[in-house]
Amino acid sequence: MFHTPQTQKDYYMSKKIYVDAVHPEETRVVVVDTATNRVTDFDVETTTKPQIKGNIYLAKVIRVEPSLQAAFVDYGTGKNGFLPFSEIHPDYYQVTPEQKKKLLELAHANIVDDDDDPNDEEDEVAEYDDHSAGEDNKEFLKRAHEFKIQDVIKPKQILLIQGVKEERGQKGASMTTYLSLAGRFAVLMPNSRKRNSYGISKKISDKSERARLREILHGLKIPKGMTVVLRTAAFGAAPADIAGDYDYLVNLWNEIRKTTLESVAPVTIHTEDSLLRRVVRDFVSDKEDTLIIQGEEAFDAAKTHFQQLYGRAPRKQLIQYKDVAVPLMVKAGVEKQLEGLHGPYVTLPSGGSLVINQTEAMVTIDVNSSRAIKEKDIEQTALNTNLEAAEEIALQLRLRDLAGIVAVDFIDMEDEKNNRKLELKMREVMKRDRARTQVAKINNFGVLMLSRQRLRSSFIESSYVQCPHCMGAGVVPSIQTAAIILFRHLQEKLLAKSAQKIIMTVPTDVAVYLLNHKRAELAEMEAKFETEIVIIGDDSLMNIDQYSIQRVAPEQNKTEDLLGAYAPSTDNQRKNARHVDAKKTTMNAPRRKRKKQPQKKKSLWKKIIG
Repeated sequence: MFHTPQTQKDYYMSKKIYVDAVHPEETRVVVVDTATNRVTDFDVETTTKPQIKGNIYLAKVIRVEPSLQAAFVDYGTGKNGFLPFSEIHPDYYQVTPEQKKKLLELAHANIVDDDDDPNDEEDEVAEYDDHSAGEDNKEFLKRAHEFKIQDVIKPKQILLIQGVKEERGQKGASMTTYLSLAGRFAVLMPNSRKRNSYGISKKISDKSERARLREILHGLKIPKGMTVVLRTAAFGAAPADIAGDYDYLVNLWNEIRKTTLESVAPVTIHTEDSLLRRVVRDFVSDKEDTLIIQGEEAFDAAKTHFQQLYGRAPRKQLIQYKDVAVPLMVKAGVEKQLEGLHGPYVTLPSGGSLVINQTEAMVTIDVNSSRAIKEKDIEQTALNTNLEAAEEIALQLRLRDLAGIVAVDFIDMEDEKNNRKLELKMREVMKRDRARTQVAKINNFGVLMLSRQRLRSSFIESSYVQCPHCMGAGVVPSIQTAAIILFRHLQEKLLAKSAQKIIMTVPTDVAVYLLNHKRAELAEMEAKFETEIVIIGDDSLMNIDQYSIQRVAPEQNKTEDLLGAYAPSTDNQRKNARHVDAKKTTMNAPRRKRKKQPQKKKSLWKKIIG
């Protein structure tokens, strides 16, 4: 995920941007430091997992959950979104007109023209503000908290919402009713709950420049209830360009309102900009030759985006098209670096290594010295490897877009001063990240904990799907274990209720094991419960959880599903019919006796020694 430097001038002096859009299913963008030819930023957009964050939906409340003080909303993509009560604008409260008027007055109170509050975190990039409670009007929050969600929000109520967090695992997307629209120089919050009607990115630290931008904002005549935040890209921008960007965002908001009034929930109202458009919007300067594209359609689209954003066509050398036989990333010498993002292992220059593992709960990183043996002193070796690892960890978190809680197991060091050096180094390198981060001290177990704001899905989540064999667990039971588990389930069902016949459809290798190694036990079970057990091996089943146990009732001779995540269809059975004859059997069928092989004559030597 991209991060933005202090000024774009500093950025473009040492870096190049490459866009690989040859394949329509995937667009890759890398930012390369020309001095070292190292990838410093990377983003990928695939058709595998459509983006939710930033999109605006007209949604319908499905369920209000008082215990969570949240609502679940249907926004038209299948899985319900999660909408906390704190993310619902008072305009949606079903209260008396007097109560709503008072809340809205408090929400819009104290609008001032200064944003230098050190506790105020202004949004400076295309990603959207998390609207943390610390930034809100305290009096408004106090009054709003007098209500409970079950009293003011009702099922089937229609809301205009925006995605703030992508779906992850079993968790649905997180939503808000406080909307944000990002432009080239500004972010427009049409129904903001911030105290200020405007803000300026904190990464613009020059006082004279902030004063100049503040004067420009004064002239925009921002309506009550809206907030405009100028981004880092506004540094040095002409007043006309900033005003033009503001007008573009206001017109976009008016189009969204119009579309909303003409739509029926649930439906998508507005889709966040594509990766290519964000790159043109956020990184292409009209003064530098920076963007190199491979892919004709993407090249044409980039020029169109530039025309829409700037109101003029780009110069010939500004957006370059490379139609070469050699893939762009290979020619740029960065393909190997990108391939490394697919695996958990990262090699450090000194010979040490990182092992990065991502789970739904957290990210764990193990630092190993491996072949790092340059230093004679073991403490110095550990310190140098850890400091080198800290640099690489900060980079890998950005490139892979890993977020949430991160636990780093550094190499143990005896000297507390070295631990303090490592903590300072970790805080220093994490400051380069555009995402909000927090770094804790190394604890008694030698583990450093840090947190990183989740901007969007990680590289792995965007590019990979769940393994159909292990269902994301990373391991599968052995054939023996799987067979025993199914045997116990079968026994449990027969104990619960008698059956004339039991039909088990299981993965083929498990069926073979049951028939070859558990035949006697199954035959004994048939005799004990006076039933017939039929085992069917199905090659289409890839997981132990994909099986079914069906019971044929003796009184009705009807088939009843008892257990299993997978019920084989008639087509499936027909498809695997050629396998069934070999693997479908009743356990009391007699075994075929093997023919006795003729005994070979003993050799002379064996006759002598017996």
